Formats: sequence, structure tokens, C-alpha cells
Amino acid sequence: MRYEENPFVEVEKLADGVWSLLSPGGCPTLCYLVEGAERALLIDTGFGVGDLKALCERLTDKPLLVVDTHSHGDHVLGNPQFDRVYIHALDLEAGRAANEPEQRRRFMDAPEGCGYTIGDYVPDGPCELVPIEAGYVFDLGGGHELEVFHTPGHTPGGICLLEKKRRMLFTGDSLVRTPTLIFFGQGELCTVEAFHEHLLPLQARKGEFDALYPGHFETPQPVELLDDMVTLSGLILQEPEKYDDWQDMHGNPQAAWRRNYGRAYIAFDRKHVYKKER
Repeated sequence: MRYEENPFVEVEKLADGVWSLLSPGGCPTLCYLVEGAERALLIDTGFGVGDLKALCERLTDKPLLVVDTHSHGDHVLGNPQFDRVYIHALDLEAGRAANEPEQRRRFMDAPEGCGYTIGDYVPDGPCELVPIEAGYVFDLGGGHELEVFHTPGHTPGGICLLEKKRRMLFTGDSLVRTPTLIFFGQGELCTVEAFHEHLLPLQARKGEFDALYPGHFETPQPVELLDDMVTLSGLILQEPEKYDDWQDMHGNPQAAWRRNYGRAYIAFDRKHVYKKER
């Protein structure tokens, strides 16, 4: 369904008080609006096409909190519409950089027939980014709490959020169907090894959620995607030179290695496998 407040974003009601908001762009981004008894939480702000704030206010009358699952432009370009946005501390600086005018222009595209123009993007503007850590809880009232899990790999500060009462896990780009990309950035946290290690505590809590709600592609996904991703990342650590197929992603020929197991896919390159060179 689409609303006049933002005709570019496709809205789907997933449960009472929960909506997916499909933000258009080069790779359309699934944002989520989660409502509690006292507050609502917007998870990611997408590409920034159209008035996302007005759309959220159409769907809920609760005061709105906003969180970014990570710092990539397709998840944060709508941030300037909001005074304050939460983000993991390790993605704080990258999140600020993503909304610098020059960086924003890299993501702004309006191909023929898309239905929107460059003028429909959110204007540049200030936004306060507030750092959070693993274990932070967004209390929306009425027992609706979202706990933050740190799931690096795609970025150093990637997170997932568990809505305990509704048993929903929102996974950003950490757990997507095709594929999770681990070839960006530098440092130990941008590796398959760090990704694997941080998925294990999340897997230990899988009895607390019934489905995954990723930042791209089909939503929801079964919990088996998490199990398969744990297995797959472990296999890559055991055999880092093995892959199933390749694709030239973002012009980086090394990022073309792709391996799958069950429902899980990971695209990686050799230098982003281990936390320390082996």
C-alpha cells in the first residue's frame, strides 16, 4: 500500500503495530516501523526518497525514535529528516560521513521510469547521531522492548534488534537472503571471523524469535537462515579459498567470491576472512 504522505514507499503491515517500509533506490531497502504502547521505533531511514517522517506519522501517533542498523547510505540517507538517530558507536563516524553532501550524491539516482526525481530526495541537513552499544534496549512501552545485538562483518557496527514480545528479529544487512556482503572496510570487525563469532550469541537466543526481518529482499525469513549463516561462515573459516560462484560486485573483482549453504549466502574476499592475517 502507498500513502499520499510518501507515494514512493511501499508499506506492508506485518503484524499489529509493525510495518515494513520499502524505500526505493539502487537496491530497495526494507525499513521497519515498530509501535509500542508509548513510543514507536523506525529501523533505518533508507535512501531518503520522499517524506518518510510524515509517512510514519500517518501510521502511528506515538512519539518516534529512530535507529540505523549500520552506516551505509542506502540505510541512512533519510536521517536528515530526524533530529536524533541512534547508531552503534563503531559506525558513528561512518554514519556521519555518509550524510555529508558529497557522499549523499553518490547514492542519489533517479533512473528513467522510476517514478521519482532527484528533487524528491530528503534535503541535506543536520542530524544528531547518538551512539549505542550491544545490550541497549529501546523501551516502547506496554512490554514492547527491542534489544540491540552487535553483529559486525558487513560494517564494524552492524546491529540486529530483537522485539521480544512479538518475537521478531530485525537484521539489517547482517542477515539477508542473497547475500551478506563482507568485503567493505578495514579492521578485525569487517571479517567473516568476527561475523561468525558475533552470530553465536544471537544463535543461542534463537528460541526468543520466530522469524527474521532483513534490510533487503524477501521478508520475513525463517530462523534457519541464522543457523545456515553460522554454518556457512564457519565453513569459510575452514576453507577460505573455496567458493561456489562469483560476481563482480561494485567493481571490485576480489569481492566476487560467493559461497552458499542452505538459505545462506556470503560474498567475501580473501583479505576479509580472518581478523589477523594467516
